[in-house]
Amino acid sequence: MSIMSTNSLTLKQIQEKLNVKQHVLIHLCEKGVIEPDLQETEGRGVHREFSERNLFEFALSLSIRRYEIPVLTTAAIIKLLRSFERSTQRHIKGFNLLEYLRCVEKNLDIELYFYAGTYLVFTVKQAKKFLIVAGFDLAKVIASKGKESPKIDHLEDLPDGYDSHLVFDLKQIARKIF
Repeated sequence: MSIMSTNSLTLKQIQEKLNVKQHVLIHLCEKGVIEPDLQETEGRGVHREFSERNLFEFALSLSIRRYEIPVLTTAAIIKLLRSFERSTQRHIKGFNLLEYLRCVEKNLDIELYFYAGTYLVFTVKQAKKFLIVAGFDLAKVIASKGKESPKIDHLEDLPDGYDSHLVFDLKQIARKIF
């Protein structure tokens, strides 16, 4: 998977961009929500180095955590974000999540729907028409503990039958940090 930029970001830089205490970011790393793309810490003197993708993952994680969604669930959602990107690359030539989130000219809306704490849907829309609707059974993903690749449900429309859901506008989250 290509990372849009190899600009290395420190924890301090991410803290300043997201206006959050450093211990919150460290907690997300230690709980496996964020895995540094460029350098993991290895004891004294070796600090974590993060990519711009990690910066976006931190921002999304913090948005999710505002709803007191458990850390384990948040970690699964961040991992599924990468699966969603890989799957979308097969359907939209040249798709790079960060590039599409940054680029106003692409005119695509990218959203995350979280249904009743058990089902996750990523969508890509253009002119209010769905191009991609990718669903994940979150309970199965968490239960597998990363031992198997998540099964993606390719849907025609958003699922019905749920009485509630949260929506995260990924472009809006990206606009705040890039």
